[in-house]
Order: sequence, then structure tokens, then C-alpha cells
Amino acid sequence: MNARYNKTEEFIKKYPEYENDLLFIEWIFDRFDNNNNGNVNNFRVANLKNHEQMKEYVEQIERGCCGSIDELLQGDSGRWYLLGCNYGH
Repeated sequence: MNARYNKTEEFIKKYPEYENDLLFIEWIFDRFDNNNNGNVNNFRVANLKNHEQMKEYVEQIERGCCGSIDELLQGDSGRWYLLGCNYGH
């Protein structure tokens, strides 16, 4: 199995409710290819209309280190998500 498949599987295990909306997974791979040698972590996603997810998202940001990226995107489902991760360790 390749690294992309493994990261996709990890994401779906952590966030099974987004299995059919692969926007987040595509977002990660559009910005961070396999040349990062695993230096991308602290992946986070939250539906903007879900208070609990947004609370966890903010807590996840506070646990991160080094560089970070967070973006607002609309998924194929029409839902709006805040997506992010840390990189460059």
C-alpha cells in the first residue's frame, strides 16, 4: 500500500462521517505530496454548522506546532468545512 492510501484510511477511521465527501482528503494531497516524508500531521476538519466539531477543531489547532494551514472550503455535499493540518516538523 502506498502512503496516500494509508493516509486516506487513517482519515476515514478518524472521521467516518466524511467517507463519502472526499474534499478533505483531496485537499491534503493537493497541498502536501509524498515528498514531505510524513512531516504533515494534526489533520483536522470541522463542519461549520457543528458546534462540537468547531470546538474540537480549535483545540486541535492549539495542540499543533510548527507551520500550519487552515482553509474554508465547500464540499461536494454543499456543506462548508474548515480544514487544516500542521507541517514542517
